[in-house]
Amino acid sequence: MLEIKDFNKEEIAKKAYGGHSGSKIGIIIDGETYLVKFPKSTKSMNVDSISYTTSPLLEYLGSHIYEIIGIDTHQTSLGYLNGKIVVACKEFLKNTEEIIDF
Repeated sequence: MLEIKDFNKEEIAKKAYGGHSGSKIGIIIDGETYLVKFPKSTKSMNVDSISYTTSPLLEYLGSHIYEIIGIDTHQTSLGYLNGKIVVACKEFLKNTEEIIDF
């Protein structure tokens, strides 16, 4: 059964995430850091050109399909935060590592 978690009470992590696929924040769940991805606003987009590739729901489903067919992937949880459906992706970096956008 699909569980949609409430992330509103989780501690905010002191991490910053870049990229152009919607806003992101870090949260702490059971002592582990998760990257939370919000849906990208489609408010100013033309309905004929909307891309759903940034959808938290599709990221969650895609990750679990990969897992089912045996492809190694990141752990994800579906939930809501600040009134939005979001996907939480378990941080795969070590504490001494960081992703550098370019």
